[in-house]
Amino acid sequence: MDAWDQSKLEEVIATKHGEKNKRQTSEQICKHFLKAVEKNVYGWFWECPNGEKCLYKHCLPPGFILKRDVVKEDRKEELTLEELIDIERKKLGTKTTKVTFETFKIWKAKKLTEKKEKLIQATKKKKVPTATLR
Repeated sequence: MDAWDQSKLEEVIATKHGEKNKRQTSEQICKHFLKAVEKNVYGWFWECPNGEKCLYKHCLPPGFILKRDVVKEDRKEELTLEELIDIERKKLGTKTTKVTFETFKIWKAKKLTEKKEKLIQATKKKKVPTATLR
């Protein structure tokens, strides 16, 4: 099917639809057809809910872009995580410390000692008021 040219495709469509397409009186596209194409439901065995009496076209106009394809194009314009990190890093300036494993270990140890000191001070404050009440 991928190797078919336009004339072969039109021939196959004509054999499938036969007399159905000759009765159409409207140039508008069937909304049920568009929904089926958007949801990837449309295929050889799909039938319009309006039945064989549907007056609307069951074909996409030339150059028609599906909604699901438009969303994919918009996603290409978004920044990747790496690009966002680089932009934010540049905003910080040049007077910053590079994060290496060694600097991280030092920072982590410092934060743990600060946390322990705060915990000790909090427990001392709790003990002091009880002792003064006696």
